[in-house]
Amino acid sequence: MTTLQLPDSLVKRIREAAEAVGVTIPDLIARLLDDQAPSAGREKLYARAAITGRLNAIYSVEASSLDSALFNLQLRSLGREQW
Repeated sequence: MTTLQLPDSLVKRIREAAEAVGVTIPDLIARLLDDQAPSAGREKLYARAAITGRLNAIYSVEASSLDSALFNLQLRSLGREQW
C-alpha cells in the first residue's frame, strides 16, 4: 500500500464520489486510472519492459563493445572535421 498526500479539497471530492457510487476510495482511484490508461498503451509499456529485460540479460553476459577492427574502419570512414 502506498500513501499519497493530496490537497484536502481533492480528498473531499474523491471521498464524496466514492460514496456516491458505493465503492471504496482505492477502488474508485483504480477505476479512474484504469479508464484513463488505454489498454494499447499499457500493452506497449509492458512489451518495452519485456524487451528491455531481455536485452539487459543478454548484455549482462555478452560484451557490447565493438570489435577493434570494425571500430577502426568506422573511425576512418568519418574523416577529419574541425569542431
